[in-house]
Amino acid sequence: MPKHSSILELTNTLSVIDGIYYPQGDIPSDASSFLEGGGCKQRIRSLSPRSAGYYDWKMYELWIKELLDSLPANAVVVDAGCGDGRASHWILHNYPNLHVVAIDTNYEDLHRLLSDLQPTMRDRLTPICISVSELDMLGRIADALLCLEVLNVMDVPAGGYSGIASCLKIGGVAVVSTIAAESYVVHALLNHDFEQVQRLLHEGVYVDSVRGQNTHEFVVQFLTRSQRNDMRSMFGLELLRADSVSGVAALLIHSMNDAEADLEKAAVILDVDSWRHLNIPRVDVEWLSCSDSSI
Repeated sequence: MPKHSSILELTNTLSVIDGIYYPQGDIPSDASSFLEGGGCKQRIRSLSPRSAGYYDWKMYELWIKELLDSLPANAVVVDAGCGDGRASHWILHNYPNLHVVAIDTNYEDLHRLLSDLQPTMRDRLTPICISVSELDMLGRIADALLCLEVLNVMDVPAGGYSGIASCLKIGGVAVVSTIAAESYVVHALLNHDFEQVQRLLHEGVYVDSVRGQNTHEFVVQFLTRSQRNDMRSMFGLELLRADSVSGVAALLIHSMNDAEADLEKAAVILDVDSWRHLNIPRVDVEWLSCSDSSI
């Protein structure tokens, strides 16, 4: 495993074009040639109140703040699978003393993130075009790490845990969220899609589609608590705590029509904080710490 002691040491081992870093010799010729798992469009946290992701982000902000408030100045935060860069942008805006390493396989979105930042923020961002499963090339540089709704778009989710463990400093903390298996089943049932339900339960796969065209197959793992613990411990990761994002917003929005009156009703309900604590998970959230330096 590389032993980079600084961001400068790390970037000296990479190629750079237009502000984006790549592994030596792995610069892609187009977006599709270096895209894994359907790309960040599956992971964008929506800015529209018509989408459940809009309400999810309010919870993410609270957790990210909790994760970062105790970090010292100049600490490094890895945003693993940053997608559209919403979390990276939020961190750079709210924590001027932290450095963010934004990781994604979609270099077009890394460019978009760079262009959206003020020049003074760009000095505190290192965008690297690699997969979460390749995080070992960073070495142990992360004081904290975010991996938000990424592992569920990977063909081998366990590879994500391996990557997280390889770049997290000993004692560092990662917040990892994945779409809850229950939410895939509920979504298929709401759509009256029995074929999808069968596929989920027998193959552990959810096929996402847009206008009838299949866009990506999500690997859905129905794991017991013991199985999850075993998988994490394989990579030296310890579960500190578990949270979840409620699926109430998604269910409510799914039941609404496009009529403005329905959307106004939904907004009134979702303005009540108590819905976030109902035990109907849409996203599972794990707080992990790396305790084994041999991994």
